[in-house]
Amino acid sequence: MFWCVLRCWWKGERVCVLDVPLLIEGGLWKWVAKVVVVYCSAEIQLQRLMKRDNSTREDASARLNAQLPITEKVQYADIVVDNSGSLQDLERQVDQVVQRLLDDAGWTWRLSWLFPPWGVASALWTLGWRALRRSQKKPSRKKSGDR
Repeated sequence: MFWCVLRCWWKGERVCVLDVPLLIEGGLWKWVAKVVVVYCSAEIQLQRLMKRDNSTREDASARLNAQLPITEKVQYADIVVDNSGSLQDLERQVDQVVQRLLDDAGWTWRLSWLFPPWGVASALWTLGWRALRRSQKKPSRKKSGDR
C-alpha cells in the first residue's frame, strides 16, 4: 500500500486509489483519507459470487460469512457506491466519485508534490483530522478483531 501511494506521488497523480481487499477488517481504513465502499444487497452479492466462482450457495455463503458483513462495511465509508443496478449505473456512479475525489484534492496536491515536507505534513494533518472526525461520528465501531 505504501509503495503504491509513493509511486502515485512520484508520478504527480492528484489522487491515489487503492483497491484493498479486507481494508476494513485489517484496520487499514485508518490510514487512508477516504473510504469508498461499493455496496449491494447480501443476496445480490451472494448470487454474483456464485456466478463468478461457479460455486454452490453453501460455499459462497461460507466465504461471505468469513468477512465483515457489507452492511457493517458501509458504516466505515465516506462514500458509498450502489452496485445493485446495471453496469452502466455503476460506471456513472464511479465517474461521479472520481470527479468528487479530484475536486476534493483541489490545488494543494501540487504543493505536496513540489514540496515534499508539505506533503508529509498535509498527510499527517488529514489522517489526524479524519481519525478525530471518525471517532466522533461513529463511536460504537468495533475493532477489526471484535466480532
